[in-house]
Order: sequence, then structure tokens, then C-alpha cells
Amino acid sequence: MVRPYPRSRSSGSRVGGGLLRSGRRQFGRQGLGVRTEPSTCAQLSEIVRANNVSTIRVDGRALGKSAALAVIHECAEKPGMASLNAEWVGPNTRGPIVGHPIRVETLDTVMIEYSLQGIDWLLLDVEGSELAVLEGAARALEVTRRIIIELSEPTREDVTALLNERGFRQAAFALQSARTAYGLFLRC
Repeated sequence: MVRPYPRSRSSGSRVGGGLLRSGRRQFGRQGLGVRTEPSTCAQLSEIVRANNVSTIRVDGRALGKSAALAVIHECAEKPGMASLNAEWVGPNTRGPIVGHPIRVETLDTVMIEYSLQGIDWLLLDVEGSELAVLEGAARALEVTRRIIIELSEPTREDVTALLNERGFRQAAFALQSARTAYGLFLRC
């Protein structure tokens, strides 16, 4: 029997644990973790190897509106806090900000490369780049059932409007700080 949405997907920070649990407990599920920060990408890759979870793949690229080469900005003293937007990292960290070159791809391109047919859960925590990621995800959004997304204050309304236009309704909303919130969106 073919399941219509046989894949799990996550990208951004702090989602490695959910991805690992998905790969271990849900037989037949495949996971793809797209991690932009070099340090956390290597860490997640090692966790997947150490747990012998063959259904999880880790990809070290950033997601965005279009393919490009960019710089990911990361706090040298707090690995894992990174963004394509240097202004996003600065106020949230103390210490020097370092830049690393990174490939940016659209979510649609990543889906094609990994032969993904559908997405059960799309988790996005992309530190202020959520609108750009969704703008590069027209095909991905067509086959996505549920989205959990960190919403930054500057793009919150635009992201919600885009998801509403693409057939999603907001089912839950939780403030995380003055600058960010989490939203749960379900396909209508």
C-alpha cells in the first residue's frame, strides 16, 4: 500500500531530535534535516550515524527564494545561532559574528534532488528567512499537510497571508518572544 505522504522533513535549528525520533519510530518514514550551520550540521550527522538511523539524511545547505551562494552568519561563541541575515544574529547573541559561505537552494529543488513526493510535517526555524524559504517552495507547499514555523515579527503577517493563499489555515499560535512566535498551519 502506498502512503500519500510517506516522508518527514525538518529544517532549521533545534529540530534534530524530532527528526531522529521520526526516523527511529515510524517504519517507512524518511527524514531530511537541512541544517545551515556547519557545526550543527556536523553534529546532527554524527547523531544520525551513532544511532544507526539509515532513513535520515542530513543536508548542509540553506533554504531560500532562489539558488545562490550566500554567507551564513553565526555567533562564534554560540554555535547553532545562525542566519543568512547578519542583523538577525547580532541582537540575539553576544560575541563576534563569523561568516561561512553556503549554498542556498529552494525547498522545491531539494525535494526534486531527494525524490520527495510529499511532506507530512514541514518544520521551519530559519531565523528570519521564513518568507524567502516559502517563496521558493511552491511545489513543496502543494504536497505539504502540516507546517510548524517560527514566525519573525517583520514577516509574520506576510508569511501568514502566503500560507492562507496556498491553502493553509492557522491552527495554533504561540509567542516565543517579542520578536518571534511559532505557528501551526494545517492544509484546509
